[in-house]
Amino acid sequence: MQRILSPIKEFIKDSRAVGLVLLVTTMISMWLANSSLYKPVHNFLHQDYLYLKAVHLPSNHAAWINDFLMGFYFLLVGLEIKRAFLTGELSNRKAAIAPILAALGGMLLPALIYSIVTRNTPYSQGWGIPMATDIAFSLGVLSLLSKRIPISVKIFLMALAIIDDLGGIIVIALFYSQTITLSFLLLALALLFILWKWPHRLNNYVKIIWSLGIWYCIHRAGIHGTIAGILVAWCLPLSAAAYIEHKLHDFTSFIILPLFVFANTLLPIPSIASFLSFNTMQLGIIYGLTIGKPLGILLFLALGVRLGWCQLPQGANWKHLSQVGILASIGFTISIFISQLAFISTASQQAAILAIIVSFCISLICSFIVYQLLKLFTK
Repeated sequence: MQRILSPIKEFIKDSRAVGLVLLVTTMISMWLANSSLYKPVHNFLHQDYLYLKAVHLPSNHAAWINDFLMGFYFLLVGLEIKRAFLTGELSNRKAAIAPILAALGGMLLPALIYSIVTRNTPYSQGWGIPMATDIAFSLGVLSLLSKRIPISVKIFLMALAIIDDLGGIIVIALFYSQTITLSFLLLALALLFILWKWPHRLNNYVKIIWSLGIWYCIHRAGIHGTIAGILVAWCLPLSAAAYIEHKLHDFTSFIILPLFVFANTLLPIPSIASFLSFNTMQLGIIYGLTIGKPLGILLFLALGVRLGWCQLPQGANWKHLSQVGILASIGFTISIFISQLAFISTASQQAAILAIIVSFCISLICSFIVYQLLKLFTK
């Protein structure tokens, strides 16, 4: 049991620092976006290189961050999902039901609310945006707010976020990919099969080159290249997971994720009047994340407990889980990622990201208020 809990505790501990780094990165990015430096920074990120476009590679720095570097993040997510289901907190069927039900409610209700708010509008395809939970931010805020929260509650939130990420990955693969090029898809599947069947016959350097080949084939097939990270993770033996996570964790958490957040939150803030005039897409995101997410999590979890399908985490109560529900509404990284895929126009993408940031601020404020109320009523 200690062997299983140690990496989980380490992950939770690291998430505090990652959450703070991402928060500081967001503030720096938004400050730059509203300064005289916005134009040169934006032009640098989005300057196209025609020779890269000619060989069907991402053609600018922002695309390399979103389409290639984020593949490493999804590789780590895939390894964590695999470990959780095979040997970790989701390997026991009964223990897995509670976070699975909570994650399911936290995905379906926000998507439903968004779809209702944006029906018969050009923004209806963005329903996947409010489905996400950001592991680093949600765990980081929970850890910073209260050190007295039981470890079982933090593990529950992490399990919920892992399942949420899996759901988000499936949504991206099925609904936010381009027209599929069958030849490259078949080639990618062949390379994946060899990696899965004979991983020990490939040395580490060959595995790296092989994985890059899989990424390129997935990218050329018209499926978002980051999906390659998940597929490679599931083809690698579990024995290699700890080594890869150790090597990539800091690089991913403190370089790739901040770069992604910086590139995608570089938003000029509109005037107060237009800032307060949210369109239906932005309202759908805000309502979906701040209302639909916690409500869906708690409703589905309560239904599961009521029907005897699952039980609350050891040492946890509904007060703890109400805070978990609010913190799970921090979609941030994955929500921003899906918004890049859901909308073609830069204006719509920026409007969506602005709504995600507003939702993030609302979730932080609500979490703090709930935490103070819990302190008040538990004295």
